[in-house]
Amino acid sequence: AGKVWGQFQVDGTVNGSFNLSSVTDNATGNWTPVFDDNFSTVNYSIAGGFDDASNALLATNYENLAVGSVNIRIRNDADTLTDPSDFVTFMAMGD
Repeated sequence: AGKVWGQFQVDGTVNGSFNLSSVTDNATGNWTPVFDDNFSTVNYSIAGGFDDASNALLATNYENLAVGSVNIRIRNDADTLTDPSDFVTFMAMGD
């Protein structure tokens, strides 16, 4: 079952969510969503994406999975952290 989902702006402002306490804007292309209700283990699945009008090749990475947060990073084709032009989305499922 879905445990947490969120859509947020590049500055960390949350547009909509479930079980999402906050989003920290760590740096360009780097955010940490914090969950209201923790997972029981770090063995959960996460997926998401972003809205970007530039048509650039961007990739989303999920790192440092913790029971109460995850680090989301977006990189361009030069492997440099970058902000998409609009918003970031994610969802996580597990126990």
